[in-house]
Amino acid sequence: MSEYQKDNQELNGNSMDIPQQIDHVIETKDSPTRSILKAITWRMIASATTFLITFIIFSQATDKTVSESLEIASIVGIVDIVAKLFLYYLHERLWANIKWGKYW
Repeated sequence: MSEYQKDNQELNGNSMDIPQQIDHVIETKDSPTRSILKAITWRMIASATTFLITFIIFSQATDKTVSESLEIASIVGIVDIVAKLFLYYLHERLWANIKWGKYW
C-alpha cells in the first residue's frame, strides 16, 4: 500500500481510496435508460388510474354516453401520459444528481 493510500485510509476511515469511492458512486447512480424505463412503467400504472377515474366521473356524473365518456377519458389519458412522462424524467434526473439521503 502506498503512502497516499495509507494517508487516504486514515483520513477517510475506510479501505477504499478516492478513485475506488468515485467508481462506487458511479456504479450506484441510475443511468438515463433506467430512469426512462422507470418513468414509462410508472406512467402506465398512473395513467391507467387517471383514465379509469375520468371514465367513471364522466359516465356517472354527467349525461355523456359510454362512448363519449371513453373518448374524453382517452384524450385525458393521452395528455396525462405525454406531459407527466416528460416531467417525471426531468424530476428523476435532477434527483439522480443530489447526493443527500442516497448513501446510508
